[in-house]
Formats: sequence, structure tokens, C-alpha cells
Amino acid sequence: MSLTVPADMHTHQPGQGEYFLLSVNGNTAAKYCSREFHPWHLPEKFVPLTDEFLEELKSCSALGEIGLDRLRGPDLMIQRRYLDVLLEAAQHFSLPVVIHNVRCESEILSALRGFPNAVLFHGFRGGGKALEKLLDAGYFVSFSEISNVSMAAYLKANGLHNTGIESDYTGISITDIAAGISRCLDIDVTYNSINTFKRFLAI
Repeated sequence: MSLTVPADMHTHQPGQGEYFLLSVNGNTAAKYCSREFHPWHLPEKFVPLTDEFLEELKSCSALGEIGLDRLRGPDLMIQRRYLDVLLEAAQHFSLPVVIHNVRCESEILSALRGFPNAVLFHGFRGGGKALEKLLDAGYFVSFSEISNVSMAAYLKANGLHNTGIESDYTGISITDIAAGISRCLDIDVTYNSINTFKRFLAI
């Protein structure tokens, strides 16, 4: 196993090594940060984005996590309205986006139609066919574990292109997450994680 620290595509705590994308609610000293506007915490009625929020985006590496959640948060119509304006803001500032998706894939893919910037579906837990669909569409995907046999089979057969790893809220170090995924796939995912991180953020 490599001694190099893997890249963390999505985390809520300052990470190890040089490459981690910290999801934040305000200003931070982190080298790479993503300004979140989480669907769980949206108001019940739509309120336009503030100038302060838009100003914060100027110093961010990405926007998100943003997205849709069928199980938690306000009405989906409100969530979708926010998602649309947030994607407009990301396009204006040429920022990649980190997507939160819970049972809303078709709605999110509809919202993303024509969006020109890089997109990361974080926290992926689906099977091989769902993974193939996202990757074939040119999106990035990150995960903290190999959640099922078909996901593992797809990655073993097709490689790791546009896939990364993340610690999210797990409380597990990205090094341990990489080690577990590497054992499952029988390949060291460390260097792929760094390459994917750099391509997603265009650094």
C-alpha cells in the first residue's frame, strides 16, 4: 500500500494530506473548499441567494453539496427551485458542483441538463448499472465504501476513471477508507483518487 495520502473528494472535517475538499457553511482557511447549500437545511419557502453567499463563492473551489432529497428537507418543488438557482450561480462562477442525491436521480439529471461544469455525485451507494449511467454521462462519482457486489464487479471490469473516494461524515480517515476499497478491488486506489481530485477541480 502506498504511503502517499489519498485525496478526499468530500469531507466535513479538515482532512489528511494536501488534497481534501472541505464542505463548509462559510469562510475557511482550507486550500480547497466547497460552499454547501444542503437540501436538508433549506427554508420551507424560497428565499433568493444573498449577495454575501455569492461573494463567498468567489473564494471557493466548488459549490455543494447541493441537490435533492426525497426523504428529508422541504417540499421537492422548493428544493428543485434552489437547485436550479445554485446551478446558475455555479455556472456564473465556473465552479464544479458536489451533488447530494437521495432517490431523486431523474430530477437531478433533468436539472443538470446543459450544465457545462464538472459534477460530482458524492456518497454513491448504488449498483454497477447506476454507476455506469453516471460515468457514461461524464459525471464524477465518489464513495466511502464498495456497497455491493455489482458495484465492485463494474469497477474491476471497467477501471476507476472519474471515480474518487470520500470520508464525508464517516469519522474514518481517508487513508483507512482507501485501504478498505483497495482490498475490495484488489488495486491501490490512492493515485487514482489524487488524479480524479485534480481533474474534478481542474488543478
